[in-house]
Order: sequence, then C-alpha cells, then structure tokens
Amino acid sequence: MKHSLRISKTEEGIEGLLSLWGDMTMPHAQEIRATLLEAVGKVDTLSLDLDEIESVDVSFVQLICAAHRECEKNDKMIFLQGKKEGSVHNILQRTGYSKQIGCPAGSQKSCLWKKIS
Repeated sequence: MKHSLRISKTEEGIEGLLSLWGDMTMPHAQEIRATLLEAVGKVDTLSLDLDEIESVDVSFVQLICAAHRECEKNDKMIFLQGKKEGSVHNILQRTGYSKQIGCPAGSQKSCLWKKIS
C-alpha cells in the first residue's frame, strides 16, 4: 500500500487529495486506517483518488465508511475520485454496497456509495 497526501489552503478551508495505490486489503488494514485518520485530521475536505488501486477487499470498504463517519462527526467532507470501473467498483458491486440506499447511521444524504454506483 502506497499513498501521497497533497494539502492546499483555499477560500473554503484546508483541502487534501489522498492518492492511494497498490493493495488495499486486510494485511494493510492498519496502515490504511492510520493513513485515512491522519489525512482526515489535517484537512477540512478530503478527496480520495482511487484510480491506482490494484486490489481491494471488503476491509477497505469498511475503512472508507469509518473515515466517512469520522468526517460527518467532525463536520468535514470526504469525496471519492476515480473511474467507475476497476477493483473498487467491482468490490462494491460484489458486496452490495453500491445498491445501498444510504448509510444506516444517519448519513442518508451523504453516503459515499450512493454517489459511486
């Protein structure tokens, strides 16, 4: 798992672009979690670039959901960037996340998976 975080100040606040590439699977879950939490802690708005992810499993989807809840709790924004095909889209289809009507924990309007499906 590799990543880079670019941070910039804008009129809206501090924005970050977290690019992830490589394997986003269970063996890397703690590193992914730490990377996401660090990025969320540094910015007001975080965009996740998913284009270069090679392999992914449901642990990654769960970590993204947790990062989204953390953003919601702290009045921050998180967005997904990337193509609508590939390993992330495939895991969303296989696990049923892309068919969700929204997050069960009060984030019905902002569920990330509604936007990507």
